[in-house]
Amino acid sequence: MLLLLPFFYLYFNRHNMLLSIVKQLGFAPHEVAKKLAKASRNKTPALQSHFGIGETMQGQLEPRVYSRKSGDFEIGDFILDMYNKVWEWRLFNEVPNFYADNAVLHYICDKDLVGFQQIQSMLVSLFASFPSANFLVERVTCNQGESENSWDVAVRWRLQGLHEGIGYFGDPSGKPVEIMGISHLRIQNEKVVEEWFTFDGLDVLRQIYLNEDDDNYRMENEEHSD
Repeated sequence: MLLLLPFFYLYFNRHNMLLSIVKQLGFAPHEVAKKLAKASRNKTPALQSHFGIGETMQGQLEPRVYSRKSGDFEIGDFILDMYNKVWEWRLFNEVPNFYADNAVLHYICDKDLVGFQQIQSMLVSLFASFPSANFLVERVTCNQGESENSWDVAVRWRLQGLHEGIGYFGDPSGKPVEIMGISHLRIQNEKVVEEWFTFDGLDVLRQIYLNEDDDNYRMENEEHSD
């Protein structure tokens, strides 16, 4: 864990604190995000920045079903199975099968969620904002813990799709959004007992407000034309 933890906590502190710091300084996160979006729009990208919209459906097909490779508990199998069921398939009723009864999830903006109900509610709220988004696990790193039945796991993941639902990020904007995140999990006795869940919430708001002025201008023209 000596190589893994320093990188994780550097990433965690950098991205998990931005939205919280903005709030602590007394600024309105949405207004800050709008200014960041306007600044981003005024920068001419050197290369192509959009390559289509990610969706959980693969054409007309549903996401693949992950099949465990071992009949016994294997940490990599456990992690991939959990993200396939809970994140790709949105089977939030599966949370109790992977998390301990009093599991703690450290969420963005210094929110600590305890137990199945709060963890499930967080997932429902997050995916309500991006109901058809595609979820990808990019890398899983597992390290044996201090005991035989404990593991420390880092997961790098990506969520790509349209902000088209009412959820954690407010009213739908229809904007394409890409969220890059890292989760660090402590596993004991084949269940998640603690998780640090991080992504840059302020950057998500920036993407949602990107080109907002152009959208408002277009809507005003459509109303005048009617």
